[in-house]
Amino acid sequence: MTQESIVRGKLESEIVTAPGVSKTDVPFDTASRAYSGTSFDPEARAYRQQLDYVRHMNNVYADLSSRAKTPEQKEMLKEEFERYRQGYLKHQLEYLYSHSRIVSAFIAGPSNFPVNQMRKRNDATDNKVAEWMNWDERAQRAINKKLNPTMYAISSDRDDAVDLLKEKLRKAEETHKFMLDANKIVRQKTSNDEKVEAIKKLGVSEETAKKVLTSNFMGGAGFETFHLQNSNANIKRMKERIISIEKQKSQTSSEMPFDGGTIRDNVEDNRIQLDFDSKPSPEMIKKLKSRGFHWSPYLKVWQRMRSNDANYAVQDITGVAFKPVKGTPAQTEVDVKEEDITVVPMPEVKQEEPEPQPLQSKTTPVKEEKRWEVKEPWQMTQKEFIERVRDYIRKQKQREGIPYTEGNLLDDQEYPELTHRSEIGFALAEGKPVPAEVLKDYPDLKPIKAETEKSKTAKPPRKAKDTAIPSISELRAVHAQRRPQSIIMDEGQSHKVTIAPSSPRVKSWMRDQGVADVEGIDTPGRIKASTPSYRKAKRPNNSGGRDVYGLPGVVQKGRRRHHKL
Repeated sequence: MTQESIVRGKLESEIVTAPGVSKTDVPFDTASRAYSGTSFDPEARAYRQQLDYVRHMNNVYADLSSRAKTPEQKEMLKEEFERYRQGYLKHQLEYLYSHSRIVSAFIAGPSNFPVNQMRKRNDATDNKVAEWMNWDERAQRAINKKLNPTMYAISSDRDDAVDLLKEKLRKAEETHKFMLDANKIVRQKTSNDEKVEAIKKLGVSEETAKKVLTSNFMGGAGFETFHLQNSNANIKRMKERIISIEKQKSQTSSEMPFDGGTIRDNVEDNRIQLDFDSKPSPEMIKKLKSRGFHWSPYLKVWQRMRSNDANYAVQDITGVAFKPVKGTPAQTEVDVKEEDITVVPMPEVKQEEPEPQPLQSKTTPVKEEKRWEVKEPWQMTQKEFIERVRDYIRKQKQREGIPYTEGNLLDDQEYPELTHRSEIGFALAEGKPVPAEVLKDYPDLKPIKAETEKSKTAKPPRKAKDTAIPSISELRAVHAQRRPQSIIMDEGQSHKVTIAPSSPRVKSWMRDQGVADVEGIDTPGRIKASTPSYRKAKRPNNSGGRDVYGLPGVVQKGRRRHHKL
């Protein structure tokens, strides 16, 4: 079964649950051409692109649907999801167009391959992928923010800021009441199962109820005191902010002159604006930026959001005692950070060839999908190898537009058989584990027994030492075979060591009789007094003389050196 048929089967069995999504949204021809220069099976990669697109759309829609509770949110989700789908499809097609310009050396061949050009095109495609992934995350966060604005920052600039804060306050009060009621149940003297059932009646799931009863590091259960204190503080802060924003709505804009311009308290735009008569000096511009003011090219003023800190900043910059507005709201209301909101990750975009996977049997359900490993040529039987070659040539001819007929393709199977045989021979020579069913096709090929690590590192056995001591007759025979020069050298010096014939050291004497004397065999000769010894003989200073024994000598650096005998 080919990789193409495997992926196509998965695509056909995939159920589309997201509205407006079709399996053909990603054109098959476009995706196939995108991988024709980098894959041996571009059709399988094209089906994989369509399958990943459908699965990602289903996952994103399921995640967003779980957060759309009211009918208004569900209606908004349909509109926002359609916009997201079109944007995602646009980025995916841009990636495919960019990838179609890449060619691999494995497909085109290494001869005159433009390495630098392909490297630049690869980098450009990687940039497209990074841009695609960043857009996907930002788009999902934007949809989540529209569906649940209370989970994100609530700015005072919004017209519905008071309504959103009141909704957020209501949820906070319900949560606080739940914590108080749950703590009462935890303190009751009943079993844990009864406590779980009682907490579930408060409107939470069984899993949440069990978490409430989970002991903390101090051994207690339920909500800690600091949880209740923080909840009370947040409720109080939101009430004060609602009052402050309502008070702000009743205020009117005002102006106040200062030396060099005008201060505007713009309530409608929720901004404090500084209108200078002329362009400020670089020092003043630097000071404005350090205090949070930004230049508005449209209004031609320096402005920042209204707050008590903004009022004090105006007083510090202009020197005018600008009276702060009591109870001016803060800029935003944040309880949940945006990075805490999870989004559905994109399917991983890989440049390398995907590994083929088998189709699951219809009768036998498989819980875990097993990977199908691609066999090496030496792992295939002769029939499998020839079929693989046929399949590759068939696809190649179809891709080139050449008519394919089974009769004119590999009529003579000698070439693929010889290739397969050589692959198995190389594998056996390298010690690879060729399967037995493969070797059945070639009975003359035998596996080579690999040397074990122990045999490689084992040292050869040591030879047993010869501890036998030579007899006296053997010693005398050695002594009788001495050369004349050895006799002269031996008798011309007195040895300090005399050993017995039964001593193990006689073996050294058999190799060199000059090292010692053997008692009864090698009796030291008596040296006449008129004949100087070898050590005390006077050396002539000329280089062409004779030494004391009549042998030619050589003078080297003032000393005579005898030739080896």
